[in-house]
Amino acid sequence: MNALNKLQCTLEKQVNVNLVDLEMKREKDRKEFELREQVMKKEIELKEKAQKLRERAQRRQEQERIMNQDLSKLPPTVRASYEIFQGQILKEWEIEGLFGNDMNDMEQESSICQDGEEVEQSVPAQGGGTGQLSGGRKSISRTSRHSGAARASGGLKYP
Repeated sequence: MNALNKLQCTLEKQVNVNLVDLEMKREKDRKEFELREQVMKKEIELKEKAQKLRERAQRRQEQERIMNQDLSKLPPTVRASYEIFQGQILKEWEIEGLFGNDMNDMEQESSICQDGEEVEQSVPAQGGGTGQLSGGRKSISRTSRHSGAARASGGLKYP
């Protein structure tokens, strides 16, 4: 009888140990699952961020191409379109803060000039180049009217 009680006690202890082990395994699996889920979310976020950066870089290259276009060789209608796009790009870059204080200095310089006077301004472009825009502030304000309509119609499109 004593041996049966010892065996029963030993079996109960073994069952308790097995239950504790099972609970620990479940907890470990749950934590591992949560960590995998977090890692997957991070990977997705990083991939999305990398894709956005690639798209932004591609868009910036296209904008730089437009800003560096030699307008003197283009027909007047195409030149006017490029000037509008350049104004939109300048406005967008100003909003993004790419100019710092340079844009404010240029606006002050252009406000000193008379309205009818032709002014050529050099705007620093990313990558060390410069974009040329003739017409001073007058040209920028003219294009800002068009940029609102372009944004409302689904975004800016460049040639």
